[in-house]
Amino acid sequence: MMPLRIVVTSAVASAFLCLSTPAARADLPKDVREAKSHDTTKSSIDAYVAKLVTQIAANDAKSGVAREELASQSDVKGPIAPTASFNLTYISSVSTGIQPLLKHQEAAVRLNGAIVVHRLAVATQQATLQPLVEQVMNDTAPAVQLWGVKAAGVLLPSLFSNATTLGSEKLSAGIVACVKKNPRLGAVVQEAYKAFDLTAVTPALGAPALVKATDRMNEVLAFRVQQYAAGMPADPQSERAPPLYLIKGVVTKANTPKQTNETMQNLSDLLAVSAQRTVALQGADRARMQNVVSGAAGSIRVLVPTTKDVTAIFNNLANVQAGAVMPAMAAVVNEIKKVSTYSALRDPPTVKLLEQAVPPAATAGG
Repeated sequence: MMPLRIVVTSAVASAFLCLSTPAARADLPKDVREAKSHDTTKSSIDAYVAKLVTQIAANDAKSGVAREELASQSDVKGPIAPTASFNLTYISSVSTGIQPLLKHQEAAVRLNGAIVVHRLAVATQQATLQPLVEQVMNDTAPAVQLWGVKAAGVLLPSLFSNATTLGSEKLSAGIVACVKKNPRLGAVVQEAYKAFDLTAVTPALGAPALVKATDRMNEVLAFRVQQYAAGMPADPQSERAPPLYLIKGVVTKANTPKQTNETMQNLSDLLAVSAQRTVALQGADRARMQNVVSGAAGSIRVLVPTTKDVTAIFNNLANVQAGAVMPAMAAVVNEIKKVSTYSALRDPPTVKLLEQAVPPAATAGG
């Protein structure tokens, strides 16, 4: 079997080539970026944005510098500390001014616009960027959608933390939609899992936020299990992340009864399909898939400690034949179902082993 590879298309790569060409930057003045009010400077900020957008749209040697300039005006890591007033005004100007980039016929130009949106999200974490992020995720080019997912992941913590906003639901649904639209793009899957793991957010988010995030995490994982059952998915190493998240104490304590069952179903299904895939692989591919198997088995043992003995076979599948996987899995399921919470656990799917050979996974680069 050919190993999965990361491929960058020439159209996408062209968006980055211009960065190697040095050119002079002309940032907005310090007094503008540090002002507490921008009623009198809004028009000049609009003009500044329009000029840079025109340069980026030209897609030539100067476009890379223009993109960096447009993206960095709200960056607080430099010697200038932009005020909240400036950031809101600047985002307003960019939201309107950047449309020629986001609607451009060339994917490389739209990609540059998407990168600007992501950079502004990182710098400001302003919820007012949500319409732009949604627009980027709805692009037709997978490379552009990837940067939309990245930007959405930046905004989600603040949106999830606000119990009164529906913005998090719409944005998180957009992330899941990008995963489903790009089943061969492993980078989108990785970013989705990263976006929905809110346990590393500081300050810590409460149970309502974790409940929302876990719903989406399980939704993506369930979709990926379907891919394992139908054929080898793109970048299976991605599935090392969700089991680690789903068994964290703060997550399991916040879970609703429905989520508790969904989590176990997904972990059980992931163990079954990844184990079946593992025994049909060889060499490095087999070793990488074994990591997914071990992660799923370990997570199940944490949630149901009595499965330790019956999951032992999954720790090393080097000498296990394909026909032995599902009988071993049946023993795991039976042990799990002894716990009343999981009594309704369904049998896991059987994979289509004839679909091992797949074309290399395409990715968006960046």
